[in-house]
Amino acid sequence: MNSITHFSPPHELKREEMVIRSYEKCKLCQQEVLPGVVYRCERPKYFVHGSCAELPWHLRHPFHPDHTLTQFDIAPDSKSCSVCGDHFGGCAYRCSECEFVLNLSCAALTPSRIRGPELKINHQHPVTAFDKPKDHNACGVPKNLIYMCQKCNFSLDIKCATAKHPLIRSKIHQDDLAYFNNTSDN
Repeated sequence: MNSITHFSPPHELKREEMVIRSYEKCKLCQQEVLPGVVYRCERPKYFVHGSCAELPWHLRHPFHPDHTLTQFDIAPDSKSCSVCGDHFGGCAYRCSECEFVLNLSCAALTPSRIRGPELKINHQHPVTAFDKPKDHNACGVPKNLIYMCQKCNFSLDIKCATAKHPLIRSKIHQDDLAYFNNTSDN
């Protein structure tokens, strides 16, 4: 593929091999453009990672199995991901039937092909380990392992999931909640 037409901007992007670091950001994922395949437009200056440019327009994802997600372009910092809660700019996937939004980082998460640490989480549904493909340490353990309940979108990263008392993000409280033992010997 020597060129593509992407919905944002609605004109042709030329494929090229970036050989030096550009310090530009990909307009879709907002991550730095490193050497490798990119799609580029000079007017305006616009870079897209090769992998981002080839993302599907529509996606069925295990984090939102009941509906199809569609790729859309948003203004910087205008949305937060329904999975991780992070605010983001650039491109994402959304459900036209509900308010579910999936950023590109979470869209890249797939059910773990390797077994994550055994977890005994006090949660009413099964929790599945997900990892980013091609993002493993030399030992084979995923760097970005996340544990998620697909029924209620409850999720924990590896640090919180394996902590003695994990932090929990609550929709009814602005800060993360931590375990606190209020018993004393006095």
